[in-house]
Amino acid sequence: HTLPLTLSITHGPLMLGAHGLRMGLGCAKGQLALPESYRAYLNKTMDTGATLPVLKLKLWFAFFNRANVSATVPTFNLHAQPQQFQLDWLGLTGRSVVSLDLSELEGDLKARGLFLKRANTELTVGALSTDYTLHKSLLGLYTGTAHASLKSLQLITHKQIQGAIQGLTSSSVIGIQDDLLEGTLKLSLAGATMEGQHYGPGHLITMVQRVDAVVLTKIRQRMNAIQTLDGLSRQKALLTLLPDLAHLIEKGAVFSIPTFDLQTPQGLMEGSVMLSMPNEKLTSPFQVFSKLKGTGHVHLTELLLKNMVADAVRQRLEHMTLLPAVADLSSPSVAPTEKTLEEQIQLLTAKRMAAFLETGLFVKKGTDFYLDASLEDGRLSVNGKLFSPAMLAF
Repeated sequence: HTLPLTLSITHGPLMLGAHGLRMGLGCAKGQLALPESYRAYLNKTMDTGATLPVLKLKLWFAFFNRANVSATVPTFNLHAQPQQFQLDWLGLTGRSVVSLDLSELEGDLKARGLFLKRANTELTVGALSTDYTLHKSLLGLYTGTAHASLKSLQLITHKQIQGAIQGLTSSSVIGIQDDLLEGTLKLSLAGATMEGQHYGPGHLITMVQRVDAVVLTKIRQRMNAIQTLDGLSRQKALLTLLPDLAHLIEKGAVFSIPTFDLQTPQGLMEGSVMLSMPNEKLTSPFQVFSKLKGTGHVHLTELLLKNMVADAVRQRLEHMTLLPAVADLSSPSVAPTEKTLEEQIQLLTAKRMAAFLETGLFVKKGTDFYLDASLEDGRLSVNGKLFSPAMLAF
């Protein structure tokens, strides 16, 4: 297909436009429309009065090796009554400032939302916005900040809400100091609805610290070279990266989730985890697990944990040809009892909940369940006891 683009160019150093007098090397503006075949199809199938999408572009090449790019997709609507189709686009604007060597990027994007309907399904997307500021380091890695937010999203089928999101935001920061990379990602959710159940608010913070940026650059370069290979050659080349992956974290790298919490219909779910490596040379990638240290924490309400276990039991039973005896879920060959499926689920769930406390996987305080784990010298401990797979056995 051919995309028709009308473009007007103005040469510098002085340019007079809608925003007044500007100085620079030159500017250009144009409009990108749909291919003729698509426009003909839409004009034939859509209702009278439909407006077609277009992309409007503006480029301004300033002095000092910088370019400004702005893009706009104005509002448009496509309605087809016989097909019960409706699309209302509320508009989008974007702006970016880029150095010509791509060492600096800065910009933002704002979409006002859309409404899409097809037969008995409706999708409504609220305002979406993003902004970013990036700088290319001497090692070739980009550092900087980025933010994004989604006001709302809702999916309806047969007049029933299937899913909805409200107030989803994210922010990230990446930096390099003394050739060590550090990054933080933060997510926040005001609320969400799934299958008639409401979740939220919720928060998540993840952090990466003291990752060797020099080694990361080398891995990235080698990965680019490996992409040109195929078959067995690529597999062999990927295996040669294992030592570099160990070197990547041998300067005391830390990965952590200091914050995770989500309000659910059955109560609060929260947790945290931290994994760290000592600042010492690794001679083999197989040393990683023995050198790794970490801690973890999980807090669940009794009702929430009970529902999670019940869902796991239900899935296990539904996939068995014969229902197992209540006494032992791991024995599918035992002849089924006369108890209903729901009765078996309740009894097996109660048994598993009691087993969690007996084996020490969880500690109960009041009506809540807690799990505290630690990893050191290759050994995983849970609530002060050496971890055993029997703790998770169903």
